[in-house]
Amino acid sequence: MARAAIIVGFILYSFAISLPVLAPDPILLFVALMCVGSAMSFVELGLNVEADLVEKASGKLIMNTAHGCWSLGSWRAV
Repeated sequence: MARAAIIVGFILYSFAISLPVLAPDPILLFVALMCVGSAMSFVELGLNVEADLVEKASGKLIMNTAHGCWSLGSWRAV
């Protein structure tokens, strides 16, 4: 289920990320940015659930490392 959320979230995000450029006024820009944030939140939720499943399966704590790597990936994408 988490993997499906990640895949669907990335598909939604790939479409949503182009919306702010197309917004003709501030209200639609706000709506477009909300769509981007919602799609990214969907991805992050799936990633957190997947990291938790990996933690439980391996018995090792990886959540802090996962969040650090995701932060670096987000920073490099900007």
